[in-house]
Amino acid sequence: KWGKIYYDGKIYSDPVEVVKRLPRNRPVFIKADKETPYLYVFSLLDTLRKSGIKKVSLVGQRVE
Repeated sequence: KWGKIYYDGKIYSDPVEVVKRLPRNRPVFIKADKETPYLYVFSLLDTLRKSGIKKVSLVGQRVE
């Protein structure tokens, strides 16, 4: 919820830094807790799109 991005055992606050480290040929799965503002999720999605990564999925948990 604080805009931190966890990837490969490290914590990032800048989406660009994370995207630089992602393999280009693998899908990306984004999971955010319910308190994460949309601003953070959409910022990451936009950065992924601009970098050419097109296989992106959002991971959620069913609420019953």
